[in-house]
Amino acid sequence: MRSKEVENSSRKLSNNKKNFHNKINRLNFNIKKEMITYLPIEQVLSQVLIISKDFAFAVKNFNFYKILVKEFKNLVIFTNFSYSLSKFFLDQIVAKLEFQAVNPYDLFKYLLIRKIRNQKILNLRNRGIGVNCEDIIPFFEFLDHKGFIQKLNLHGNKIKFNEINYLYIKKVLDTNSILKALDLSKNSLCKKNNSLLYLRKILENNINLKELNLSKNKIGSLGKEMVYIKEILEINTALISLNLSGNEIGKHKINMLYLKEGLIINRKLISLDLAWNEIGVKETDIINIREALEKNQTLTYFNLSHNKIGENEKNLENLKFALQNNFSLVYLGIFDNCFTDYGKVRNFLIEGSNNNVYIPS
Repeated sequence: MRSKEVENSSRKLSNNKKNFHNKINRLNFNIKKEMITYLPIEQVLSQVLIISKDFAFAVKNFNFYKILVKEFKNLVIFTNFSYSLSKFFLDQIVAKLEFQAVNPYDLFKYLLIRKIRNQKILNLRNRGIGVNCEDIIPFFEFLDHKGFIQKLNLHGNKIKFNEINYLYIKKVLDTNSILKALDLSKNSLCKKNNSLLYLRKILENNINLKELNLSKNKIGSLGKEMVYIKEILEINTALISLNLSGNEIGKHKINMLYLKEGLIINRKLISLDLAWNEIGVKETDIINIREALEKNQTLTYFNLSHNKIGENEKNLENLKFALQNNFSLVYLGIFDNCFTDYGKVRNFLIEGSNNNVYIPS
């Protein structure tokens, strides 16, 4: 009885292997038969998914299927999304799978749709995206066709803008009225590659994007890139939140001057984060902030925490004077600024403010 069960099981396994092999051959034949034009991506992936689902036991027996599972199935099923989905990576997958008829960009968009259907936030943190400037185009191309993403998080990649990609990205962002927040923190926006110049061009006529995170990009390290932040503040009429924390803005005097000039012109921004920027070592830093807050009456949230305001005695007087002449600010963050007595400093500024600004204790 036992031997009969084993025999039936072996026969069934043999038949399954044969059917599996036939399906693989048909799939290869169908693809190679239409090498001249791209096959519909849904058609290719539906066949792949059928094979994956019905013949998972045969992984060890068919080399083609080994590659399929290792390099492709994880992306289709999205049990592992840790790889960089750059064009180069997708090209390698396509080459290994002999899917020469599949457009890598179409593949990327299809996989992405399967992953984030109906989600409002697309999180692509730390994916190694942007080694080549054209690598980021399919991400924005996807946004051009799918209008449900409200926030795109590209933190910790290697994104940079240039003449290759900026016109297309500008077109997408100008026409996409759903996307409201873009996180470009900790990328390659300030490495002598003019990325901020092209970012300024991307945003100059944009009326849709409301929140922009540019933190940890070393924007202030060279002493000249802040001019593009100034121009963004002057010409963009949509942004209400800008995060510039961790950008070494206090390193050069000119940086705070550019920021002041941008804030004086700007009439839309209500939230500005300048934490972790070494601001306050130079007396002119807080003077520029004072002059900006005297003229700007739209900013309500202003974060100056984790800077060095306490290192200069005149900084507090200038900050107090700014609060006396500003009527819009409701939140001021000044925690961790080299103060010997933070509570005393906090009370000093609150008492001197004109609109009962909130300073966290």
